[in-house]
Amino acid sequence: MPETILNKLQITLNTDIGQFSEPRHNSLLEALGPSFAPQQTQMPGFLGYINNDSREGLFVSPQQTIYVSEADPINPESARSVRALAAFRDGLLLGDAFTGAVQWIGKRDAGGASTESSVDNFLCLPGESLRKHFGSQLRGVGLRFTFEEAMFHCDLRIEPLFADPAYFYMQFDAVTGTGVTLDQILTCAYDSAQYLQGKTEELMQQLLAED
Repeated sequence: MPETILNKLQITLNTDIGQFSEPRHNSLLEALGPSFAPQQTQMPGFLGYINNDSREGLFVSPQQTIYVSEADPINPESARSVRALAAFRDGLLLGDAFTGAVQWIGKRDAGGASTESSVDNFLCLPGESLRKHFGSQLRGVGLRFTFEEAMFHCDLRIEPLFADPAYFYMQFDAVTGTGVTLDQILTCAYDSAQYLQGKTEELMQQLLAED
């Protein structure tokens, strides 16, 4: 049975950390440990700390911190406890209340061409009618679902992966404007991964009429 392969996790924390002085930079480095090294970034106003072995990055600015993990695949269990974010919070002596967002990006085997499959299966309107309407310019159909889950506003996107039409592109975003703890954000990250590989997979099987 096809499964969504998760290959990117991004967690954004919005919090005012104040002036990022040299002593605070050193405190963060110590908390992160020797596996993370400072690195220049193309993100204006951000300092980067990169772990090349685990393919993780922490990007810190005075008002926002972004954690990125990339692998093929990412084990959803890793989202339960992201050590780099705990080190950021504890190393800079921050409180435990954040607003922010979780994003997962993945891909799912289409069992053929996702472009054609999306046209034939994603809408009630028959694919033949869609092709007549758009002509040869029609390349695919995407779906977007928005819903609320606990303290998070969620957004699920499913569309052909145009870089490799053998797959569907999957993206799940969960955003909160209410102060939550780091543990709550990490729980959301784990639950979001389970949603993508569970309920979303059930949805895909229904859409594509798979056994």
